[in-house]
Amino acid sequence: MNSTARWLRTQPGPRVRRALVPLIAVLLAIGLASQAGAAAVVDIVDADRQQGGYGVQVTVAVTCDPLGADGQAFVSVNLYQGTYPRRNYIEGFGTFGEIGGISLTCDGTAHSYSFTVLPTAAYADRTFRSGPARADALVTVCNLVAPETYHCEAAGSVTEQIRIRP
Repeated sequence: MNSTARWLRTQPGPRVRRALVPLIAVLLAIGLASQAGAAAVVDIVDADRQQGGYGVQVTVAVTCDPLGADGQAFVSVNLYQGTYPRRNYIEGFGTFGEIGGISLTCDGTAHSYSFTVLPTAAYADRTFRSGPARADALVTVCNLVAPETYHCEAAGSVTEQIRIRP
C-alpha cells in the first residue's frame, strides 16, 4: 500500500465530517458570544503631573456594554516613563473602581474617569517628569458567580504614547 492510500484510510469518513461541521459551528458561536458579552473601549484623554511628580492624574474615557445586575467594571492604568534599566525609568499604577464598591457606568456611552497613578514600590524614590510616556489601560468586567465570588475578564485595552503635562 502506498503512502497516499494509507493517508486516505486514516481520514474520517463523510458521516464523521458531516457530524463535525455543526459541532465546530456551535463551538465557534459559543466562543464569539462569550467574547461579545464583555466589550469595552478605553482611551487615555489626559495626564497631569501632581504632587511634584510623585503622582500623575490620568483621565480616561470608557465606553462599555451594559452589565448584568451583579456585574461591575473597573479601569486600570500602568504608566511607564524613561528607559529601563536607566535611572530615568519609572513606572506606576492606578485604578478606578473596586469589587463591592464603586464601578464604571456601563450603558453603551462614553464616560470619563480621573484617578491618580502612583509609582510602584520599586520606583517609590523616583518622580514622573513632564513629557512623553507610555500608558497601558485595561477595562476589567467582573460578574458575581457565587456569594463573594466573582469571575473577571478583560473587556478592552489600549496602549498609547501620551504626554504628561506639567
